[in-house]
Amino acid sequence: MTDTVKKVRLANVLKQYRIEHWINNDTVYKQVTITKDGNVFVRGEKRGYEIGRKRQFIIDLEKYPKTLLFIRQTIWDGGIGMATQEVHNCIVTENFPMFVVLENVLPEFLHLYFRTNDFAIKLSQIKISGSAQKAIHERDFLDIEINLPSLTVQKQIVEKLQKQQETHRQALKTIAELKTDLKALRQSLLQEAISGKLTNSNSAGFVQHPNTPFPIPKHWEWKKLGEIGNLARGKSKNRPRNDPKLFQNGIYPFVQTGDIARAEMYVNTYSQMYNDIGLAQSKIWQKGTLCITIAANIAKCAILNFESCFPDSVVGFVSNEITTKYIYYFIVFFEKYIDNMATEAVQKNINLDVLLNLKTPLPPLSEQVLIVEKVEKEMASISQSEKELASLQADVDLYWRSVLQSAFRF
Repeated sequence: MTDTVKKVRLANVLKQYRIEHWINNDTVYKQVTITKDGNVFVRGEKRGYEIGRKRQFIIDLEKYPKTLLFIRQTIWDGGIGMATQEVHNCIVTENFPMFVVLENVLPEFLHLYFRTNDFAIKLSQIKISGSAQKAIHERDFLDIEINLPSLTVQKQIVEKLQKQQETHRQALKTIAELKTDLKALRQSLLQEAISGKLTNSNSAGFVQHPNTPFPIPKHWEWKKLGEIGNLARGKSKNRPRNDPKLFQNGIYPFVQTGDIARAEMYVNTYSQMYNDIGLAQSKIWQKGTLCITIAANIAKCAILNFESCFPDSVVGFVSNEITTKYIYYFIVFFEKYIDNMATEAVQKNINLDVLLNLKTPLPPLSEQVLIVEKVEKEMASISQSEKELASLQADVDLYWRSVLQSAFRF
């Protein structure tokens, strides 16, 4: 360590401030969040009566223009950053401690340092007491030691890193745009598949039936989903649904809406298992059943890769293997349309009749085979491209972290 670099505690470069405010029920307040990249922004507005915690704190950028804040529970994941003018006079809870950056350090220098592996390691070394949610208290945060060079050196580091940071951001932006393009390509492929354009190139052979969303080939027909296969709700009669007596020493897989929402085309995992008592108030569905969620996560779907029970917040569709795959693609494409038909009281949901009467474009079975083959082939190619982009993004992030770590090695 050179003579120009000092080892200091964060308490030597930051000073905490708190401007207490008690919520007025008739006032509209702006609330704040912090992303894992350290961006501080307004996440929404609420009237005072909608805010549970009446004791809040004001971000004052007129008095403290160089305000740093973090979230006690997410600082581990990058939830720390400098406040921008957008959040002036916004409110935060006590879980968002705020600090003014003192004159011996550049705010940009700190912001960049807080993205380094060195800072992450120092956070991980803080001992957390108690069994409550993992959180960093500001007294422990302020006790962290950092290497602080002169303001001149800080400025040189910031200028160098900001240029490289812009390159990093542009790379991530390009990757994000390519991911969006691939997502749009998936939807375009599914639209062509369920409208007949994937297997029928002659536009003159299409017809628009009354009260249907798009034309289909003349040899196709619109049918209600309930006419194409067996459609029924799952069973979970016991209340409460999470009663431990249903699961102790369980042996029968029990799939829930979250398992289906997280799956891709197939449900390959489950988080709970019923025992005989649980099974008695439920039902086992066969492998190959298409699961469609009708509560909380609306119209998420996936095909069971094993025999399983599921609750009445999930509908099972049973048909032959090819038709089941075709209907899976149809539901994936129509997810937003189905979601818009949901009612919302305490929790968003749709009833079984909505799915039973859902108009579905149906080709002959022989053409379903061809559609499924083509879609599976194209989807595999898209998935491979998505994996390559994910790998590229990981490499870009790894390189940026190495650049950061090198810049702060004194």
